[in-house]
Amino acid sequence: MSQLDISDKTLRDVFAANLDERRIDFTGEERGAHSVVKIVRGEHGMYVVKIPQWSVKITRELFAYEHLHGMVPMPRPFYSDDRIIIQEYIEGERLSDAVLDGRTKRAIFNELGSLTRKMHSIHMAGGGLVEQGGRAAFPSFLAWAKDWLEKNTAVVRKQGTLNEQECDLLLAYLRQGLLANKFDDTRLLHGDIVPWNVLVKDGRITGIIDYGDLFIGPAAFEFARPYRVLDRQTTFAWLLEGYNDSVPEGDIVFCASLEALWSMPYHLGSDPQKAISDANFLRGVR
Repeated sequence: MSQLDISDKTLRDVFAANLDERRIDFTGEERGAHSVVKIVRGEHGMYVVKIPQWSVKITRELFAYEHLHGMVPMPRPFYSDDRIIIQEYIEGERLSDAVLDGRTKRAIFNELGSLTRKMHSIHMAGGGLVEQGGRAAFPSFLAWAKDWLEKNTAVVRKQGTLNEQECDLLLAYLRQGLLANKFDDTRLLHGDIVPWNVLVKDGRITGIIDYGDLFIGPAAFEFARPYRVLDRQTTFAWLLEGYNDSVPEGDIVFCASLEALWSMPYHLGSDPQKAISDANFLRGVR
């Protein structure tokens, strides 16, 4: 049995022993490659149960709540151990699924930018994913980036999505970026601030969810994935408009290139179209 396979009986026992919920119903489930999420209805309310493959994801959720609740709308944790975390259920639909008029959509992305800036008010030392104890995985963001570059360039070369010349040009661009930037102003970052991790209702954000990729790095790294998945003329521009602070586009593009360097081989087997999109982005940044 894998870490993800926890029986409903075990979960019922956890709810009874720790939340005084003697009778619960499982009303929904999302199963991904590295986690299972269940929606639970109890006598006292609704809950979200997360069962991640790695317990450090639970650590990040708890660390995020400890430092960010009150600043941003986010789910309150009710119970956790080394296998599961039970959180508050927040009403709303994912921003990625919401049908909105242009004015409302702009207001929501402005609000998301404003909330993101509040998260970034927390200064942190080091760089990389948040590990056990709330420490960064590396002593600096540049140390993380150099390690990331070495590991993922080797994977890209081996898989052949980019040819040797394209890999050489990309590597030269990224190495130059590491030399040209210090990136020593590191903050607490959500790590995946994209529409499917934002809940909305009645034209407002009701929750920012999924802190399993909680990261320590420069503000530009927070915008790496949004830069690639949002429309840069509308939703991405509105996000930065709401953020209301200067983040150099060159830094965002550099961080987006680091993120795509991982994303491209990851998607190659599961979603070839996304891998092609990643490759095209990387070809264009040099």
